[in-house]
Amino acid sequence: MRKLLHLGLILTTAATLATLASSPASAKPSLSPADFTFTVQTSTTISTRMIGNTTIITADRTSILAGTYAGEANDTVVLILHPNGVADAAGAGTCQCTVDGRSGTLHYAFEGSGPFPASASGRYAAWGSDGLATLRGSGPFSGSWLVAEGTGYYAFGQ
Repeated sequence: MRKLLHLGLILTTAATLATLASSPASAKPSLSPADFTFTVQTSTTISTRMIGNTTIITADRTSILAGTYAGEANDTVVLILHPNGVADAAGAGTCQCTVDGRSGTLHYAFEGSGPFPASASGRYAAWGSDGLATLRGSGPFSGSWLVAEGTGYYAFGQ
């Protein structure tokens, strides 16, 4: 059951990123640049398993977002550590955030890879609910596995 849950998280993350990245430009009114820092505060391992020489770790994290997206975030990440030292990660979470003076729930999904634990890079997608209901954003991120900086664009739709 956990394998299906982890696979579902990875597939959902990938599908969300693909859908948001392929949205036509006309669906993104008044694009504004996004610039933020994502800093992991705590990480709790939920499960660890081995498949051959590959380690798969699922963890729940709390993080602080500062910049365009500002607030406290909670997410679940699946980290796949390959024997060659490269890791792949995918996850999704929520942030009680403020964006352009509006407060609400920011939902996000991400996927990335890089040499563990030195550096990682990837893409994120963000969308809102509550006071951020019309928010959509996406872009790249890079940094260490604990502190990443993101850029990209966001917009509030109608």
